Amino acid sequence: MRSIFTASRQELPRVLLHVPVGIIGGFLFFAHPVLALTFLGIFALYEVNEAKYIKSEPYIDLKGCLWGLGFFGVVVGILKLAGAI
Repeated sequence: MRSIFTASRQELPRVLLHVPVGIIGGFLFFAHPVLALTFLGIFALYEVNEAKYIKSEPYIDLKGCLWGLGFFGVVVGILKLAGAI
């Protein structure tokens, strides 16, 4: 079973390539939550479409997006605890 928390040596470059997508989604949430949901929803639909027609493995790209969202959430949480936000 593949884990969302780890990436193999072959997957890692592709996962890291999609981390900025998650970070951008996090920033968009501050602008307007609907904007972030729309952006991330379209990204997910794109990945499903890519899997259907290109026979790609979208879980790797979605994993990178989730890593970016997680990273953004941790940074925001730390900044809130420190009183910087």
